[in-house]
Amino acid sequence: MKRSSTYGGPGEQENIQEMPLVTDKSNEFVDERGLPRYFDMQAKLGYTKHIGGAGATRELLNLCQISSEKTLLNLGCGAGTTTPFIVNNYDCDVVAIDIKENMLESAVKWAKRKEVTGKARFTVADAQYLPFANESFDILICESVNVFIPDKRQAFGEYHRVLKPGGALGINEAVLTKEPPENAAALLADYVGNDILPTAFWVDQFHAAGFTKLISREYQVQMRDESRSQLGFFTTRDYLGLLCNMLKVTFGKDPFVRDLAKRS
Repeated sequence: MKRSSTYGGPGEQENIQEMPLVTDKSNEFVDERGLPRYFDMQAKLGYTKHIGGAGATRELLNLCQISSEKTLLNLGCGAGTTTPFIVNNYDCDVVAIDIKENMLESAVKWAKRKEVTGKARFTVADAQYLPFANESFDILICESVNVFIPDKRQAFGEYHRVLKPGGALGINEAVLTKEPPENAAALLADYVGNDILPTAFWVDQFHAAGFTKLISREYQVQMRDESRSQLGFFTTRDYLGLLCNMLKVTFGKDPFVRDLAKRS
């Protein structure tokens, strides 16, 4: 999606606000911000995934017309496998953010392991209140992120604000292409951690935030292809490291995370 140049949202970092914490002690499956606690397991593993894997990321970046001269914001970078992939394949400067500190710790470790720290910067930030000046980036991408954001309209307004005129926003989200049976919808929501929304919802949100020149593509998920698509981020050495992390998490001290790892 292309950014138009008419949006005049809040500007500098002093206007940034904190997202209120959620303190529902009765729900053991979410953290203090209302995010699924399996994210904590993923941070310890050093691995988060999104639909389509490396192939989807590459397609998204190509649609955004990425090049080495452009600056990119990787919003919701998770455990950090995508950022080195972007730097190594496109040689552009990347700012990676996530709202969870343990995710950023993992992302920094990946950046050091892949030797991209000279072109990647990491910071804890909330998508609803981005700590960047107006028109800071050429490209903003976020994959499997927006479904978890409470105030999506606020976040999309922020995306528009920090993009330069003519900049591009690329998102990758699981969507419903047809209405599933009621029980299946509930299972999907439990698996993803939130309701899966139709493409039309996202399109409406983008238009409301001022984005134009929309390109929307839908793909049916095939589990065999989906498993293969995740391989593009990793070398054999990376997989050995992930296996070691899995063993540490499975036998670690956090009983909730340990139980999640055993179920996965």
